[in-house]
Amino acid sequence: MDDECTDVARSFGATCRCLHTVSRSYIFRERRLRLEDNHIHIDWEYFDTLQEEEKIGYHDGLVEQARSNFIQYAELLRTSADVRRSIRRLNVESSWNSKSLQYSSFFNDEDKSGMFYASIHKAEYDTLPTLTSLCCLSMHGWIVTWELLEKLQTLTHLHTLELKACVLDAPPTGTSV
Repeated sequence: MDDECTDVARSFGATCRCLHTVSRSYIFRERRLRLEDNHIHIDWEYFDTLQEEEKIGYHDGLVEQARSNFIQYAELLRTSADVRRSIRRLNVESSWNSKSLQYSSFFNDEDKSGMFYASIHKAEYDTLPTLTSLCCLSMHGWIVTWELLEKLQTLTHLHTLELKACVLDAPPTGTSV
């Protein structure tokens, strides 16, 4: 279902209780879980006036907000029974790139980077198995870990997996590929 049909379903659902009940399965059929690049929201004139340490702090705040938004939306998907049952297609996207992360202190230190991503991956790993009707999963710009692959095996209705611009993580020690 395209975005236009989803918008129509939302409009109908807002008119009365009966149409709301009918439209719910269409409204949540396709969802997007996105790790947004807040780099595009930087006020560059202000940013250029900052000292180097202030730039890192400012950017860390944007990166932290993007992570928080991702985790909150994953929680919403995981905890709402109606939404969980309705989702047939999920797009998991990361628009982060080296430019959007160049000023962040999280990505200059491997331990800090691992801890930063751990909560994002946990939100993703906790959410996916709860989507019992998921048929199609599309991932873009994501790190595909072995733990994620294990979680995907639990999705019995999943028949399509699209990976675009993803990186496959190294297998755990002692794993044969």
